[in-house]
Amino acid sequence: MKIWDKSVLYNILHAYANWGTRWSFRRFKVEGRENVPTEGPVILACNHCNSLMDAMVVLRVNRNLTAFGARADIFRNKKIAKVLTFLRIVPLARQRDSIREMKENLHTFDEIVECIGRGVNFTIYVEGTHRAERGMMPVKRGIFRICDIAREKLGEEVTIVPVGLAYEEFFEYMKDITVRYGKPFKLSELPEGPKAEQLQQKILELICDYPVNRRDPLWVRIPLSLLSLPLFAAAGLLCFPVLIAEAAIGGRLKDKAWLNTVKLVCKILILPLLVIAWGVAAFILLPWWGALLLLAGLLWSHSLWHLLLNYYKPIFSK
Repeated sequence: MKIWDKSVLYNILHAYANWGTRWSFRRFKVEGRENVPTEGPVILACNHCNSLMDAMVVLRVNRNLTAFGARADIFRNKKIAKVLTFLRIVPLARQRDSIREMKENLHTFDEIVECIGRGVNFTIYVEGTHRAERGMMPVKRGIFRICDIAREKLGEEVTIVPVGLAYEEFFEYMKDITVRYGKPFKLSELPEGPKAEQLQQKILELICDYPVNRRDPLWVRIPLSLLSLPLFAAAGLLCFPVLIAEAAIGGRLKDKAWLNTVKLVCKILILPLLVIAWGVAAFILLPWWGALLLLAGLLWSHSLWHLLLNYYKPIFSK
């Protein structure tokens, strides 16, 4: 399978993953989506601050079919590589990788060019690695190499769309996110000067800050917290296996920027199993309308539990 091939199974999984991604955030704001061209070769140039969650966010908000680049070392396992290819992800080696993997970049660049030539947008995280902080690291030159190859092979320039991803919190689930698409441009339209610095500046201008202290006062928060405790307990009971799995995996993570990705992945993998288990029991023990209500509550239980947990935390913080 090629990363531009159509797949019914991919479309079904894509829709389900989009639902999971949307309800990993309290508010999901998108600006400037009209800036993404619907024709011609297009590359989305993003900042990279929240591991795999960045790709899930772009996958949800971008209306066109989208492929991605990821670090080459995770493709060393052939079975994993096959899954990643199905997910429209190609390997991009970094300077720290082996010489063989660096050479493979040339083949990957050709694949990316064919991908965007077929009308599939390609998303590249131009810093080359993620860092859970505001701002950006220097832009790597891979994107410019891809644009040069595309101009030679496709006979037209690539349109680059800068994209700024701004998370309210990097390590907490069910917070806010803002995605901003900037004005599209071609490399020939840039003024004289270092292209990497100009692209970095275009993306930095799209990354918004969140106001501080957006909390209800304690005299409001405490009674609302007490009233919502039964709902919090019920939500936790329904999705308990998901919470256990994400706590077990998250506790072993060295890079805490993966915490939200782990929570999302645990949710979308375990919830279907819970729907089957709870569904069988519910339809045996409850009337049909009660079973349906229980299953509807199950689908939203994980997000609700984390949302309420975030609401409670400031009560116990200094």
